[in-house]
Amino acid sequence: MMQQILLGYGGAAGFEVSYSIIAGGAKGESLDGSGIHGGGGGGEVLTGTFTASSGSSYTITVGGTNTDSSISSVATANAGEQGVNIGQGGDSGSGNSGGTSSHTGGSFWAAGGGGGQTAVGQNASFNQGGNGGAGTGITVGTNTNFRCGGGGGGRSDGTGGTGVDGGGNGGSPGGATNATANTGGGGGGDVNTGGSGRVVLRYADSNPDASSVTGTTKTSGLSGITEYDFTGSGSITF
Repeated sequence: MMQQILLGYGGAAGFEVSYSIIAGGAKGESLDGSGIHGGGGGGEVLTGTFTASSGSSYTITVGGTNTDSSISSVATANAGEQGVNIGQGGDSGSGNSGGTSSHTGGSFWAAGGGGGQTAVGQNASFNQGGNGGAGTGITVGTNTNFRCGGGGGGRSDGTGGTGVDGGGNGGSPGGATNATANTGGGGGGDVNTGGSGRVVLRYADSNPDASSVTGTTKTSGLSGITEYDFTGSGSITF
């Protein structure tokens, strides 16, 4: 489990803001006319810190399917990718490869799973689609292990692969699912939609609230922490 750690301090020099950026996950692979598609790659998940000061402004971009997410002048997370070969799972935005397909003769196919933030997508085998690669966990609100950035499962003529950490399932041959919104998961094999991204900003509440925010509001119910959770694009001025 990967858990975001927050440090904060005040003063004229500014204060430290902890961020998590989730890029959009990819659609399932769409090259094969027979419909045996690999799972989409999960969006990259970046965590880190930057120093904000009074009056500093940032544009927040939350990516949709196949689209990067970013904090202007701070960092950009790369979107997941679709498979580039028939039945292949897409690579994750973090660079983990998608799984390969399996063809056992005739028209019987199974497709690979999409890569995730922390693991490659599984290869298909016989009549089993590959599962998506694992994502990671970040802190959102009171959830210290919000799962995100996982790969989508590959479709199969037998049993479809399972999407993980926000990724959609592969289907067998019907029933493939979209990724979960705002997790950056890869779409299930069958050209299903990848999950949109997310940007989370957190800092010690001894520092002032943002003076202007668009696209979200301050998260309520937190102790010692100020959080702004962007599930759509917006802006923030401290």
